[in-house]
Amino acid sequence: MRSVSPGRRSSTSTSYSRAPAEQARVGSLITALDREDLGQQPGDLTKIAIVAAYRPLAATPLAARLRGAALPFLADLLREQLSEPDQEAELRDRLPVLKPPTDVVSRAVQQQYEQNPYPRWTRCSLGEPLPFRRAVQNALPDLPAGDIPDLARPRVLIAGCGTGLETMRVATTYRGASILAVDLSAASLGYAMRKAREYRLTDVEHLQADILDLAALEERFDLIDSFGVLHHMEDPAQGLRDLAGLLSSSGLLFVGLYSEIGRRAVIEARAHIARAGYRDDADGIRALRRSLMLDGAPPALEAVMSPASDFWTLSDCRDLLFHVNEHRFTLPQIGEMFGVAGLEFLGVQFGHTADRTRYLAQNPRSGALRDLRALHRHELDHPEIFGDTYRLWARAKRSPQ
Repeated sequence: MRSVSPGRRSSTSTSYSRAPAEQARVGSLITALDREDLGQQPGDLTKIAIVAAYRPLAATPLAARLRGAALPFLADLLREQLSEPDQEAELRDRLPVLKPPTDVVSRAVQQQYEQNPYPRWTRCSLGEPLPFRRAVQNALPDLPAGDIPDLARPRVLIAGCGTGLETMRVATTYRGASILAVDLSAASLGYAMRKAREYRLTDVEHLQADILDLAALEERFDLIDSFGVLHHMEDPAQGLRDLAGLLSSSGLLFVGLYSEIGRRAVIEARAHIARAGYRDDADGIRALRRSLMLDGAPPALEAVMSPASDFWTLSDCRDLLFHVNEHRFTLPQIGEMFGVAGLEFLGVQFGHTADRTRYLAQNPRSGALRDLRALHRHELDHPEIFGDTYRLWARAKRSPQ
C-alpha cells in the first residue's frame, strides 16, 4: 500500500477481459504490421495503439523496430511501453543485492511483485521537505519536541519501498534525509530507481533485500519507514522485531499495517474469490473483474469498487484482492506486537483532522492518543476512521530514569 497520492497511474495493456476472437484479431494485426514499414501505411498508428491496448509492445515482435521508429504521434505510448521498461532493465542490472531471500513467503511475495510491480505510477503530489523535528511534530502534534531528535541529516531506512512512492514521500517530507530504500522485488526497484532519477532524487540508495536479512547491514537509522509491508510477511511480529533492532538510540519507527476492521470489504472479497475459485493470475483477475463490473457486485463487495480503489488495474487489483500473503490486525494486537518488540507506541495518524478532533472530544483525558484500547473502541464505532491501513509511530522503550 502507498501513502503518497499518485497523480496518475500508468496504463497497462492487460487490465480488462479479452474475448478469444479479440485475441486472434490482435495476433493477426501484429503479423500484418510486422510485414510493413511501420508508420508508412494509412492507419498504422491506430493499429499500433490497438496492439498496445492488448499487449505490452515490448513483448511483441514489433518492439525492436518500434524502438528506432520516428513516430512522434505515438511518442508517449512508446516511451511508456518501450523506453521506460528498457531504462528499468538497465538499472536493475546495476542493482546491489544483499542476499537472495530464503524465506518461503518472502520468495512468494517477491515473485508476485516481479510479475506485477505495485503501483505503476507516473506522477505524484509532493510536499516541501521540513526539518526532521518539525516534520515529525506535524505527524504527532502531541509528542513533546524534546522527544524528537533535531537532525539536519537524518538517516532513513525505507523497508519495502516498492515502486518508489514511499521514497518520494520520505524525500519530500524530511529535509536533508539520506535514504536507503530496500525491497524484495528487482522489478519494483527498477521502477523506483527510474522514478528517483526522473525526480532528481540524489540522496537515495537502492538495495534488493529481505527485511529478515537487514541485520547484516550493521547500521542504525534515525527513522525506519515500512508502510504496507510487514503484513505481507510470514511472521509480521518477527519483521517488526528485526526493524526495531535497526533503530538508533533515539530512532523512530513509522509502520503501515492493515486494519481488520477497516478492511472488511476486502475480507469479503477474498472469501468470494475463494468460493468461486478465481485463480491469482491475470486470467483469474480479469474474470473476477469482469463478473463484478458486468454482473454486479454483492453489497458487501461494493466498497472494493469505489473510484479510489485499487480494483481498476490488473497489478493493483492483484495487490488488493489476490495477494499471496496477508495479515490484518486490531490496534490491541498491534500494541502486543510492539511490546514484544521492545517498542513504545507513540500514536496513530488520523486520516483527517476532524477525525482526530472527534476522538479527543469523546476521549478528553490525558494520554488518550496513546491508548490503543480506547482507539480500538472508537474504530469499532467509526470503522472508516483509519481507512484500511493504520499509520503508526513507535520508538524503542526507554529505561526508567
